[in-house]
Amino acid sequence: MKATNFVALKAQMGSWQYYICRMSLSEAVEYLKFAEQVKPYEILDDLLQRELSTRAKEIAEYLEKNDDRFFGSLIVAVYGGSPKFSAIEIEGAAFLGNRLGAVGILNFDGKENYYVLDGQHRLAAMRNVVNKNPERYAKDEVSVILVSHPESPEGIQKARRLFTNVNRYAVKTNKATNIALDEDDPLAILTRRLVREDLYFRDVTKIGKRNKNGIIRLVAGEALHIGADDNVLMTLPTLYECNRHLLREHQLVVEVERQQRPSESTLENGWRELGRRWGPILTGVPNLLFASDNRKFVRNRQDGGALVVRPIAQKAMCVAAGKGYSAHVSEEAIVNAINRAPRLSEDPWRGFLWNPEDGTMFAGKDRIDLAARILCRWMGIPEDAQEIENQLRIITSDSARLPS
Repeated sequence: MKATNFVALKAQMGSWQYYICRMSLSEAVEYLKFAEQVKPYEILDDLLQRELSTRAKEIAEYLEKNDDRFFGSLIVAVYGGSPKFSAIEIEGAAFLGNRLGAVGILNFDGKENYYVLDGQHRLAAMRNVVNKNPERYAKDEVSVILVSHPESPEGIQKARRLFTNVNRYAVKTNKATNIALDEDDPLAILTRRLVREDLYFRDVTKIGKRNKNGIIRLVAGEALHIGADDNVLMTLPTLYECNRHLLREHQLVVEVERQQRPSESTLENGWRELGRRWGPILTGVPNLLFASDNRKFVRNRQDGGALVVRPIAQKAMCVAAGKGYSAHVSEEAIVNAINRAPRLSEDPWRGFLWNPEDGTMFAGKDRIDLAARILCRWMGIPEDAQEIENQLRIITSDSARLPS
């Protein structure tokens, strides 16, 4: 690495003294390395960071497709030396007090090795895109937090502890938060619009609840509770999943994986298509409407109630409906298949989706997919009845049967 200088801030936390500076993406690619490049590990105790995964490819795609791209700070460690920091004297800045010496120049003399302690997938992605298209990223900069540790076993241990602490205590946002905030995921955008503009989904979607301190928090899960949640049909994450399944094979579902906000015309087209697919279901399936004037859905632990008032079954319904729309099945056939579904205490749901022993629902993608296949068969989509029957028997220990 060649000698160079960076403007930096010096800071302290616990036993770590660290420096904050900025680098262009090209400088980061040139100067920063992976731990394995700095010190190949021969034994487990030498391992400084986790191995790279396909996550780097996903981040590279994000950089390539987003003009609003942004990264958090990389945590970089120096191995085989220590950074040289020289404070800058600022005339008339006495009011900064003891912070005055925190601004300075960080000198890289070219002899040290700098490896990414946290952010190795981002570095791999940067290498990929900068090598392919340096002009696109010529003005991009990333912030770097630089720490140093000795080459001794104790120094390696300290660096490993920093890595695990940074990753262990990082809080990943839950699905409900992502749906509420994501401005690139088209399904999140449409799901928010649905609960904002559609009176039905505004009424029946559980979005938040008050904690014991009276603060409203987003509902992160999909479970509904008998009694307490009888006035709602589903949570925000369930509605998101239902929309995803219902728009099966639509361009918007493909766009989710691209990490790039679609055009407004594409979003508007998806909005119209979502309304077209929900419309017949909401008007043609009585069990999706409030059961009485008290505006409550009937769920109980005796017979479970109607299939479609349970989140797991709602997702199965939308998987099947999405397949139906893709196969150009008539709206009438889709609605009739959903209405044909018996109550949860009856075949084929008893022991399969419904647990009669404790009055709860069974979970699992395999059950959702199989329930969707049953509904598809009732829609007229070719499905092997014997194969479905065999899977039912395996899952339920031979207790459930497929109605004719």
